[in-house]
Amino acid sequence: MWSRVEEDEEDVKDVEDEKKSLPENKKSIFTRRNLRYASDPLSLPEEDFQKWVGLNKEIVLYLVDSLKPEFKMTYRCTATPLILKICASLRFLTTGNYQQGVGNDTYFGLCQSAVSTYLTEFLEAAEKKICPDWIKAGMTEAEKQNARTHFYRESELPGIIQAIDCTHIKIVNPGKDPKRVYRNKKGFYSLNVLLACDHELVFRSVEAKYPGAYQDGFIWNISALRQKINAVPGSREELYNQKHKQAKSIIDRAIALLKTRFRCLLGTKELFYVPKKAATIVNVCVALHNICRAHKIADPPIEPIETDPTENFYDGSEDVSATRIRDSIRESLL
Repeated sequence: MWSRVEEDEEDVKDVEDEKKSLPENKKSIFTRRNLRYASDPLSLPEEDFQKWVGLNKEIVLYLVDSLKPEFKMTYRCTATPLILKICASLRFLTTGNYQQGVGNDTYFGLCQSAVSTYLTEFLEAAEKKICPDWIKAGMTEAEKQNARTHFYRESELPGIIQAIDCTHIKIVNPGKDPKRVYRNKKGFYSLNVLLACDHELVFRSVEAKYPGAYQDGFIWNISALRQKINAVPGSREELYNQKHKQAKSIIDRAIALLKTRFRCLLGTKELFYVPKKAATIVNVCVALHNICRAHKIADPPIEPIETDPTENFYDGSEDVSATRIRDSIRESLL
């Protein structure tokens, strides 16, 4: 919770007198400041608040409480309340609007540079405090068994506990970084992000550090990528590939849901940040997605997402033990 500094009548009169004596470009500062003073996002009905921020009040208050020690605290009467800083950051992530558009929102009254500063603070704090708590690769034996049961029911493939895939997140030209390593096969600059999720669409791992030109086979070096795409119709190979595709569909749904909920990742606009900051944005969005799953926040209608560049990567090598296991599973299907 937060409380704003109340102004007495004399203070208001002094501000108005000072405002009249200022040029137009300075008056907007007072207008934005007054908007912030009058803003209390928690006074919104829950449904409106969730539409506005993308998360419910319970999660936002949890973020305020968890991240408060990581923010630089000021005691000026004109300081922006922490909850507004966090709400502005969340609105940027969930809507994909530009920073200036977020700042001009009725409830914020922030200039673009302020939104940029608060977003950076929020991302650094959330990556440090929230990501380690909410993105965990480890699974209990009970969780593993539940995952195996679900994946087998969906695909008839035994032993699967997580699904893995890569997805491209658009970024702007990285400038002084080697441009060519960030340009993917479709010709735009991106990060190629490796994600793993369980059967409940909870992400268990994220690696957002790879440039878009890197092949999936380089990032995701498991035997499934070595399968022959054009298996003989009706063969065990074709059946295996079909069932493997059914098991993989869960990570496709999870990625689509992540990008729909956090529209800054959707690809309609690039992330106007250097690769390192873009990677932080991805990490934080993944952690927030997991928080939404834990709090059973209703999933937004999934929008069609741009297809990632197709990659059939094979480096000429073969893992004999992995091939033997794969073939054993394949043979058991018929």
